[in-house]
Amino acid sequence: MLEDIASSWTQLPDVIERTSPIELTIHLTQPSENLQAFEKALIDISTPEHISYGKHLAQSQINTMLRPFANTSDLVQNWLKDMSLNNFAFGSDWIAFNTTIEKAESLLQTTYRVFKNEATNETVIRTLSYSLPVDLHWCVDLIEPTNDFPFRKRKTIRPRTDPTVSKSGIQKYGNLDRNPSSGSAITPVRLAELYGYSDYTPANAENNKVGVLGFQKQIAQESDLVLFLAAYAADKTNASFNCVAAAKGKCYQRSTYTGDPKDIKSGEANLDLQYTVSGTYPYENIYYQFGCVSDVKTLNYLLALESLPQTISISWGIEERFTSKRLARKICNKYAQLGARGVSVLVASGDDGVGDESDTWCKKKKGNARVIKFLPEFPSTCPFVTSVGSTDLDPEQASSFSGGGFSWYFDRPNYQDDMVNRYLTEFGLDDVASNRDYFKTSGRAYPDVTAVGNGYCIVNKGAKKCDVFGTSASTPAFASIIALLNGERLSSGKSSLGFLNPWLYKSLYEAGGLRDIVQGRMEGCLKTKPEGTLGFSAVKGWDPATGLGSPRFKTMKANMM
Repeated sequence: MLEDIASSWTQLPDVIERTSPIELTIHLTQPSENLQAFEKALIDISTPEHISYGKHLAQSQINTMLRPFANTSDLVQNWLKDMSLNNFAFGSDWIAFNTTIEKAESLLQTTYRVFKNEATNETVIRTLSYSLPVDLHWCVDLIEPTNDFPFRKRKTIRPRTDPTVSKSGIQKYGNLDRNPSSGSAITPVRLAELYGYSDYTPANAENNKVGVLGFQKQIAQESDLVLFLAAYAADKTNASFNCVAAAKGKCYQRSTYTGDPKDIKSGEANLDLQYTVSGTYPYENIYYQFGCVSDVKTLNYLLALESLPQTISISWGIEERFTSKRLARKICNKYAQLGARGVSVLVASGDDGVGDESDTWCKKKKGNARVIKFLPEFPSTCPFVTSVGSTDLDPEQASSFSGGGFSWYFDRPNYQDDMVNRYLTEFGLDDVASNRDYFKTSGRAYPDVTAVGNGYCIVNKGAKKCDVFGTSASTPAFASIIALLNGERLSSGKSSLGFLNPWLYKSLYEAGGLRDIVQGRMEGCLKTKPEGTLGFSAVKGWDPATGLGSPRFKTMKANMM
């Protein structure tokens, strides 16, 4: 059962036609010892000090390690056949089939409803609970679509009254110790100056690729990229990207589309692609447009690819409470599989501090009541992705909106223990004491790293905008740096970096490859009410406002080789 439905989804009174088609996917349970063995193998191949470092796995090897319990597929198929269902499709740990709403409801002892996303007007068919025969409980992990809702859109393109002032009222831009010279707005040139790669020529690695994941109706536009490069990256005007319509996605281009212009949204997609393309040229950039499909299907699509991008940037997420714990763990395991394949996955940490900007800000269900609890973002809380927060500039400090905190679902991984324990017991004592009742100290802590997330210039619908901010901006910026590093390794005959966090938390941090941010504070919740809370401050070492810090490209390059 879900604790809550995301506020962006509303149940409609519409009655679904009983004969309407629906595709169901049954995910089979994998033994816990198999999952643990796989996760250990992932950490080993992701830890530079380990003999297995960089020895990434093929999907066939992963599937063997994660095979479900014996005979579970046969048991489930027999149950389905008894219900007059046939013609199955199979994955390593799932069975899919097409049926009708009427048969699906009978099979699962439930009722499907129509839900509408108020932000995008898209609709999905879902149910919030379902039942299975008791003798199948042990072998069925979960079924979709049931209570899984697609990722919601980040809030990144927002007007500001004063283009030099952030939400917290502090001056945003200015000079760091890196002495940038390209003005106050964030452009590809300025990012390169800020993080130390303006004089760097990407290594010759033709097989190095960057992937950006897009959802709902967000589609990157080639015409806007051309204008963006001409305005802000004149030496890269030959750069381009490939759009792949994955699962139920579309790759409409505004210049040739003859349908309703409202079918195409592009602000978020353009932000992501314009900064990965300009930041990683001449490497191939791929925009995977998934539409409004489930997260498990999204990741299964990627894992089925023979050739994957070595770096993936994701600017989408949802509060952890809006995903069931079982589904979140399934999705997180899929991210771990990407890491084992040699893919570095970077995700935005969120734009609402420790909560959610709504009338239920920081209020979590407890029985029939609601109590104040911090509301972490998923998939940032998954231990097998790299979560990226946001900073302002002049001085370089935590952005007030940057998301961060501690998971309720996932325990803190070992690679974080030293840094996070120092925060909890030494450097962050004041904030921990003030907020202890609102978060789980043993939970997976995020973000892992940070980058500037304020004042980005983009081109959208043919117009320049320099008021874009959010972790959706800092994430493709950081991902671009990782892609450059992957190119360097591949050109030297080495493996890609893959899952980054064991490297980030030990050898890279110790080498000074991340600039520690010690100023600024992220937002608390219920700020205007007596019961309002503090957020978290940036302090020495890891903290929930800025993670381990911002990138120092030259040190990162030297350390990862």
